[in-house]
Amino acid sequence: MIFGKDYKDLDKFLDTMYRRIRFFTPFTYPTLKNSPWKMCAILSVILISPIPNCILIYEQNDENFALKLLQFSEMILIISAETMSFITVAYVARNLESIHRKVNFIHAIFRRKNAPIYSSSCHVKHDLSFLLMILLYMTPQLVYKWITNSNEHKGNQILEWLSTAIPVVVVHQLASIFRLVISILSVQLSNLNQLLKTADPRKPQEIEFLVYGHCLINQTFKLLNSSFAIPMIAMSFCTFFIVVYNFYDMLTFNSTQEISQTIGDNLGGITWIIMWTSELIVVVVLLEKLNERYEGFTEVLHYIVINDRTGILSRSPKIQMHFAMRQKLECTAGGFFTVDYRLLSTMVSSATTYLIILIQVAQVSLEKQ
Repeated sequence: MIFGKDYKDLDKFLDTMYRRIRFFTPFTYPTLKNSPWKMCAILSVILISPIPNCILIYEQNDENFALKLLQFSEMILIISAETMSFITVAYVARNLESIHRKVNFIHAIFRRKNAPIYSSSCHVKHDLSFLLMILLYMTPQLVYKWITNSNEHKGNQILEWLSTAIPVVVVHQLASIFRLVISILSVQLSNLNQLLKTADPRKPQEIEFLVYGHCLINQTFKLLNSSFAIPMIAMSFCTFFIVVYNFYDMLTFNSTQEISQTIGDNLGGITWIIMWTSELIVVVVLLEKLNERYEGFTEVLHYIVINDRTGILSRSPKIQMHFAMRQKLECTAGGFFTVDYRLLSTMVSSATTYLIILIQVAQVSLEKQ
């Protein structure tokens, strides 16, 4: 396959995926033990990389204090999200080891028949689209400088591009760990549902074993949810601020200048918004698909138990406990909010409200001047 490959061996799939992000993780795979020298090196890059961009922001916006403050706030939020995500991943390395043991145990359920196929194509396509967005972020401004034969700040813009790209690349790669586990659990749930549909109701032990696998997936997800609560909060808040700030910048500060002078900044701002929102949207879509398959298992089990004429399944204590608990898969981000489609609609409505208020305030201040 051009965009990825299919794997029946879970260990080989994990090894391939972790080799893609090995330069951005604080631990080594497969031991999942933190490496002090890697942690120091990556933290140094995280703290040093924003310096050129901060200097450029200060020099270019010396007269506009409001724009300077917004740009500094955006940079601080991105660096904070990057740093918290990295430290959190280093802190939960032991939890990741437990998560990997659980997904390997779940994988063992399918080894005899209906073995899951783990595909890396969606991860590869997402990485390629993200790389394309990174390249498009600064290209319009550089092309505009080349067309107008203006060499002023051309070298500084390349430093700004690198200074901005490095933090967001680190965040993207660390978020790949979360997306990787979610995709594995989703594939395992899909195969679990297929096994349940073909299970023999006269063999309650087989169905009880599948119920146990379903419960184990729930435990694995809860551990993953608690481990990545802080990065999820940081990424959501950072995405919201970036959407509001960049639209506000394009509708106020850039609107006072000629279109030919701001087209590069506007295209870069739109690309920047798409880049951050796509990170959150991909996570939400994966979580919704996982939850749909998780609920689908219980629905199929309901149907099998109702149509069991022997009544053996309805008397099973394990199946009765499963129906009584009725646990849900919810990424709660530490209890602050639930990461689902409702979060996206809430962010859109909140961002629109804030933009309207900010634009009205900006118009009033311009009229006074």
